[in-house]
Amino acid sequence: MPWHAIDGQGRFIAENWWAIVFNPSFPYRLAHMLLAALLGTATWVAGVGGWQLLRAPGNPRARLQYSMALWAIAVLTPLQILVGDLHGRHTLQVQPIKVAAIEGTWQRPAAGAGEPLRLFAVPDMEHQRNRYEVAIPRIGSLYLTHDLSGTIAALDEFPAQDLPPVPPLFYAFRIMVGLGLLMLAQGIAALVLRWRGRLLRARWLQRVSVGLAPAGFVAMLSGWVVTEVGRQPFTVYGLLRTADSVSPVAAQTVIVSTAAILVFYLLIFGFGLWLLLRLLREPPGAGESGPHPEIGEGR
Repeated sequence: MPWHAIDGQGRFIAENWWAIVFNPSFPYRLAHMLLAALLGTATWVAGVGGWQLLRAPGNPRARLQYSMALWAIAVLTPLQILVGDLHGRHTLQVQPIKVAAIEGTWQRPAAGAGEPLRLFAVPDMEHQRNRYEVAIPRIGSLYLTHDLSGTIAALDEFPAQDLPPVPPLFYAFRIMVGLGLLMLAQGIAALVLRWRGRLLRARWLQRVSVGLAPAGFVAMLSGWVVTEVGRQPFTVYGLLRTADSVSPVAAQTVIVSTAAILVFYLLIFGFGLWLLLRLLREPPGAGESGPHPEIGEGR
């Protein structure tokens, strides 16, 4: 049974929601999102634990909180990188134009030259080029195709009207990956310090953990920018354009309702964040249910 149809008035009709939800990208996206949620929680818990230990190094519950969060970061970050690689290779097969925009690849390199890793650039959509580009030759091919001489389809191989907005994709992806690499370094540093028996005495890592507390959530938001902006100008990639799926609602109604939703969520989020930070100001105390108070350095 086809999952969609076009009716007599040219409208796009969804007919098989099971096929839509459990599409070929579903397992990659589900695993990637679950790991992102866990890492976002782990970096936040590690940051709070590090902050509490900077104030009271002997607090047993803060020590356990900090240690467990760093275990989670050390284990989950390499797994997330692996899942991200699988997700990226699948995206390269089904949405090659999104990957080309992420990489800022306007023209395909010469045969055998390989794809560079663009560390920084200012994508120029009008002239279809990158300005101020800083790149490492061939490294892009290694993670894109697992071949130092491999190449991917470039943006100039697709119709101009099908190109997504390149700058937000280019930068959001690098924010996500950059924060992921910082979390990987945090996890490795924690393992080394743990092996040397200095994990709970290394105040520099506690300060780093405080700074990286929001890293998981920022990386998660950046990933959603890549996902949602990357499929533009389509609502349904390759089938239904965003311009053709606009509802017949007055612009003023859309603006007012959007503003109301934003104000509501800002109030709720602001109050929730204020309450959370207020609670976290108080260190975990001995009268609370939790682990045994005698937690040694090795544990």
